[in-house]
Amino acid sequence: MKKSRKQHLERIARRTALRRQGREAKTLTGILHVNAGGFGFIHPQTVDDDDRTQDAFVPAAMLNNAMDGDLVKGVVLPPRSDEEAAKGTAARITEILRRGREEAVGEVLSGHKIRPLNRRLGECIELTGSFKNAKRGDWVKVKLLHNSGREGESRGTVIDRIGKAGEILSDLDAVMAEYNLIPPYTEADNDQAEQIAPASIERQDLTMLETATIDPVDAKDFDDALSIAPGTREGEVRIYVHIADVAAYATPGSWLDKEAQKRGFTTYLPGRTLPMLPKKLTAKISLQAGAISFAHTVELLVEKSSGKVLSSRRYHASIRVDKRLNYDEVQSFLDANGQNAPSDWSGKLCSMLRELAECTRAMRRFREKTEEFIDL
Repeated sequence: MKKSRKQHLERIARRTALRRQGREAKTLTGILHVNAGGFGFIHPQTVDDDDRTQDAFVPAAMLNNAMDGDLVKGVVLPPRSDEEAAKGTAARITEILRRGREEAVGEVLSGHKIRPLNRRLGECIELTGSFKNAKRGDWVKVKLLHNSGREGESRGTVIDRIGKAGEILSDLDAVMAEYNLIPPYTEADNDQAEQIAPASIERQDLTMLETATIDPVDAKDFDDALSIAPGTREGEVRIYVHIADVAAYATPGSWLDKEAQKRGFTTYLPGRTLPMLPKKLTAKISLQAGAISFAHTVELLVEKSSGKVLSSRRYHASIRVDKRLNYDEVQSFLDANGQNAPSDWSGKLCSMLRELAECTRAMRRFREKTEEFIDL
């Protein structure tokens, strides 16, 4: 009986402490990251006078109309138990300080709403004003009206109708609009880029090396290549990794540099490619078989028996690719211990691939002994 009364008093004391903690709750300010499941996390910039940087969990019901990417203010929720406290900080959003985005793309639903394409933006956004001839089932772009909806509900006005949801071209247009993907370069852009000459810099001549590219069979661009040569000492080899020298054509601050920076990478969508660089320039930069190309080269001095990298250096180089290879034929060659080479492969090429494979295995064994790495 005494034990039961003691436990009861302890529970009361704990609840009182939690209520007092709630009245003195700390606030935090940071960027909200919303999960597709509806809940979110605040990555704190400030936590009162505390310097903690632990992300705070925000339940879906406590997002208070905030969206992914918003700068928000929240109040730290007092844990209801020791177990809950051990899970980490939780918070409720109390104020949206700055929106992370101005527009969104979604499918028109019944009831004057859209379902956002980006699942991080919540279940629906209420529409107001003209629909711009859009109907239920259409993709539309909307301008978000911040802090104008009922609690837990965002609102927006239609800027433009994109097309019918479920149709391939319209779906691709919707993806491009939502993620601000830039359309392909125009022919005028391609012609302008084709005239760009590479920077005049000192390069090491490596055209005497047997060099090959290895890519998917349907690859259009060839960005990297491999070579191997004997080292200066017995039992050592030099492995060369050549990367197409894009920077030689993109002067910092130039038109091309700015356009490439906007894109950041080549985007591949079904039936649609949005290149980072104009295609005519890419053709010049690619490491094409039989042509002299410019590259950044990383040269590794490797001990063959152990696989240990003894030294490395990087420099600009001129190379000549002797053969374009694809993954499937190289894998087949290696699986057969180098015995079933295609008829158009030279003996020098076969020897290079066998030696590269041998060094690769030794280097991997060395790393397994000396490093912790992810085996992909």
